[in-house]
Order: sequence, then C-alpha cells, then structure tokens
Amino acid sequence: MRRMGRAFLVGLIATFSGAVWAQHRGDQLSFQGFAGHNELYARGLAVGGAFTAAQGDIGCLFYNAAGLASLQQIQVSTTAEFYSKSWWENQVYRPNRMFITLPLYLEGLYIPDPANNGRWDYEIWIEQRDSAYVVSEPELGLDPFSEKAADWKRTADGQTLNQLASAIPLSLGGKRFVAAASYGIGNTLLDYDRNDTYLDPHIGYDAYGVAKRVSTDTLRVNWFQYARQREGKLKEARVAIASELTTWLHLGLSATRLWGDTNDRQSLNKVGWFDLAKDNRMRFSYDTLRVGVSGKSSFSAATLAVGALLRTSRLRMGTVLTLPYTAKRSWNYALDSISVLASARHNLTGEQELRVPASFSFGFALLPLDPLELTFDYRKVPYSKGRFSPALQDTVHPSWVDQEDLAFGAAYSPFDWLSLLAGYRRLGQVFVPDGNAFPDKGPAAEAFTAGLRIRLRIGIFDVAWETRRLRYYDSYYSNTNYAVERLKHVVVTWTLGL
Repeated sequence: MRRMGRAFLVGLIATFSGAVWAQHRGDQLSFQGFAGHNELYARGLAVGGAFTAAQGDIGCLFYNAAGLASLQQIQVSTTAEFYSKSWWENQVYRPNRMFITLPLYLEGLYIPDPANNGRWDYEIWIEQRDSAYVVSEPELGLDPFSEKAADWKRTADGQTLNQLASAIPLSLGGKRFVAAASYGIGNTLLDYDRNDTYLDPHIGYDAYGVAKRVSTDTLRVNWFQYARQREGKLKEARVAIASELTTWLHLGLSATRLWGDTNDRQSLNKVGWFDLAKDNRMRFSYDTLRVGVSGKSSFSAATLAVGALLRTSRLRMGTVLTLPYTAKRSWNYALDSISVLASARHNLTGEQELRVPASFSFGFALLPLDPLELTFDYRKVPYSKGRFSPALQDTVHPSWVDQEDLAFGAAYSPFDWLSLLAGYRRLGQVFVPDGNAFPDKGPAAEAFTAGLRIRLRIGIFDVAWETRRLRYYDSYYSNTNYAVERLKHVVVTWTLGL
C-alpha cells in the first residue's frame, strides 16, 4: 500500500481541515486549552481552589456568588498573574520479533545515511555493519518522566493583569443585596503538543496486534515530526447578585461572558518513509514534505450559574450549578504545503460549537478552632455528555471525558493581620491517553499551593504560589510515550474596603 505524490498531499490537506482532538498521537486544532484551569483570585488559589463555601469576600464572585451576601462594605480588587509552563516528552520504542532494527531509527540511536535511501535494512546491517550501521548505546537508569530523559522540552512564560472587580452592598425594598462585577483577561489559553515520531499509519496502535500487510506487497509508513500550539487570552466580563434569604441561607446568581482570539499553529514535517515487507524486511528513505496551518481562532461563550450557601457558626456548605451553555470557535487559517511535486497555499475557514451540559461544584468549610479553617471542594463537568458540532470525523480519537476536580485547603490566622494558607488539588483532564485501562477516565494533574493574606491600612494583600504537574503515558505495541506538563504559578490580589 503506497500513498505517494498528489494523492498523499491531498489526503494530508483534508486531514488538516478536519476536526479531531485528544492529546497524544498528534491531533487537529479544536478546543484545546478551553477546559483548562485558570485562577482569578489569589486567596482562592492559595487554598487549592477550595473556595465554594467561602463568605464575605469579593473573591466569592469567581467561585460561588452566594458567598457575597455577607459582605458588609464596598470592596474593590485587582489580580495579577505570573506563570511559567513547561512541556516535555520521552518516546521509548521497543524492539520485537518483527522489524528488530526499526526502533533504532525512531529512538535516534541510529542516524540513517542518505546514501542508503531505499536499501533494505538487512543489506546495510549485514553487509556494511562495520562501517555504516553505527548504533549509539541507550542511556539507562533514567526516570522515564524526568527532564533528563526527555526527547524535547518547551517552556512558555508570561504575566497578565487578570481582573478588576468591585462589590457593593445594597438595600432594596427592605431586603439586603450585594451586587458585584469584574472585567479582565480572565483565561489564558496555552496549549502545546509535539510528537517527533508521528507515524502514518501508526504501526503500534492496534494494542498487541502487528502491522497489517499482505504477502505480495509492502506497507508504507510515513514518518513526520508533528507540532501544535495555541497561545492567547480570553477576556471575561462577570456580574453577580447575592441575597441573604435568612441568616443561615444565602443565594447568588452570576453571569459570565468570555470572548477572545488565539494564535494557532500546527505542522507536519516529513522525515521519511519506511517500507515494511514480508519476511521481516524493512527499508528507509528520507523524503520531503511540509504541511502547516497557522492563523487565528476566535472563541466565545456565555454562562449562567446559581449558587447557595448554608452556614452555621462552625460549618458552611456551598454549592453551585452552572447551567448548560454553548462555546463557539471560528477559525481563519492559511494552509501551506511544500513537497517535491507541488507547493500550494489554501485558506481554511470554519465554525465549531461545543455544547456543554450542566455542571456543579460542592464544598464545605469547617472551623474547628477560631484561628483555623479547613475547606474541601468537588467539581464535575460532564463533558462526556457534551456535543461537538460539526461532529467528530475521526473514529480513532475519543471525545472528551468528564472533568472531575478535588481540592483541599487550610487557613490559619495566628494574628488578626496575618493568615497562612495552603492547599492541594487534583485536576482532571478531558482526554484519555492511548492504551489507558479506563477508556472513560482521563489522567489528573496534581497541584500544591501556599499563600499569605496580610491586612494593612491600605488594604488586603493576598499572594499565592502553585506548582502543578501532569504526568501520563500513551502505551502502544511499538512504544510508550511519557509526557509531562508542569506549571509554576504566582497570583497576587490587592483588595480595598471602602
């Protein structure tokens, strides 16, 4: 089976104009990054995001609007964010009884000589072993997830003024309300994926099967370097109103609108091709083909959330229901393709929708001692029940799975002017790695947080630190990919009471 020339080029262009996504073998630009976790308030981040049962704080605007109801004075706040995010991956290919030397090429232990283009591997291995087939020794004893073992690494740094917010207590018709609003660059979309051994077809995807071929022909496997990235920020406008229905029950309603653009880029850079034949024969040749898209995506979404807070002197319980909503993405890309046979540029435009079902969060805050507060949060977004329009065209990559987050936090106030904060959380991902034992559950990132709250005459300063790491691996018959994403985060909030 040979896919050459224009037919192959046209096929790649059709692939780039499709709509598929996941995380591992190289997936098309879609809603990557949209389901990320962003923090708009330092105190909430410092306790691991376990803030659904908070009260009397302007930061409740971003977690549970019902907590605003006990605010006693006008508050204004602003938040700044500093971050450094890194990605790296280690692709480990393993030899087997079929095509024993193939992993040496893909691991980079053997660098083919262009003079041997198209020659059968056994000819080079046996006839020219002493001079042409020099294979480096693999480095042993490394943690496969470590930076030292990685095949590549990428880092992105940035800072932004996240939000400006205000909250005002009001009295209407003898009832007490609190109105709040915020505006800012609320969400940073930062996504990167790379695969230096993107194979088409992927020889090891069929679990423990072997590459399909016939006795009278060869299977052509094309080898590419794949990369995809998205960088951008979504603006956010949020309004909320909260009411103290009784002394023990508070209710809140919030509405949020997101919109903004991202710069997107995706590329396939061909390294060469393998022919896999019967009798365990294999040959390799360098080849040239570059296909890439670049341009902008425009995102928009509007959400409505209802919150409630039950409270006693030592215990508070909060819950938030976010109603179903539709996120939209439109794109305008330029697709460039360069090969020995043809060069072309195409414009790609289109629209896509993600219909997100209702989601909820639940949390409680326990005050066992006056200076100590313990918090817990659980959040679930059932993306598995969501709908993408147009629907997926790729039956290999699964749709998103449910996103589940767990968070724990603690706040200790040894003095009236100082609070010490810490937290831990597990952040569920919406993709499932290839070869995962549970096809309906994604991996989870682990995050540790810490922070300070300092009360001064000129306001309250909150600062939070977070270190977050996601580790997972894709497992195939031919190889295992060990992938890591790491985020280092500092968020600072200044709040002034009037």
